[in-house]
Amino acid sequence: MRASRLVSLLLLLQNRGRMSAARLAAELGVLKLMAALPTPYRDASVRIRQRFHLDAPGWYREADAVPQLLAAAEALWRDQVVEIRYRRWSPAPGVVTRRLHPLGLVLKAGVWYLVAGPEPRTYRVGNIEEFRALDEHFTRPAGFELAEFWRAHVQRYEEGEDGETALIRLSPAGIAALPDILGPRAARLVARTLEPADAEGWQRAEIPLESVSHATAGLLRLGADAQVLAPPELMAHIGKTIREMVRLYP
Repeated sequence: MRASRLVSLLLLLQNRGRMSAARLAAELGVLKLMAALPTPYRDASVRIRQRFHLDAPGWYREADAVPQLLAAAEALWRDQVVEIRYRRWSPAPGVVTRRLHPLGLVLKAGVWYLVAGPEPRTYRVGNIEEFRALDEHFTRPAGFELAEFWRAHVQRYEEGEDGETALIRLSPAGIAALPDILGPRAARLVARTLEPADAEGWQRAEIPLESVSHATAGLLRLGADAQVLAPPELMAHIGKTIREMVRLYP
């Protein structure tokens, strides 16, 4: 099975939600899926299970634009070393260059993630600005299981131990309201990073940063009880949103 056919199948699942095997076969012209592959192709089904994991339950958002997805799938399928230019938000916002060993692609409720080594980490495919497959191959680490890695990553993420963060300043009322507005994961991270109160009684802390638009929606619900200090992109987006709201409600 070619990587391009795999991507077509995965994008169908991304855009249309749950589909039966029969429906996928009709859509893609695939007569038999992994469980029914003939003997010569059973090794391919093992490779698929190792490299692609679909995590369907939702974090509610629109699907990412992922122009680098096909290139990532091709390199992943061929065990090629790649070089990417990646936009990150922390610890310092900006674009960084990384040399990676692609180990898997994961679809989480409309968002694609690349799992890559040498030390396995996750990269949001929509944040990859440039992707180049090198004329070099690597050996997959023995014992690496994509689904197990992803489950552990999700657990760390939900406990506030993984992922990017934003630095904010909170009033006492903001601290009290934060768990109900931003959820338990943000509350746990705030509790661990909360600094002593300043002269005005406000305290600095970190919150999870899933995306600028997602963080903006949550922080605006805290109103004047929260101030963003970093990253600059989030500060700018909130300022722009507030100015647009003022024009609507002069």
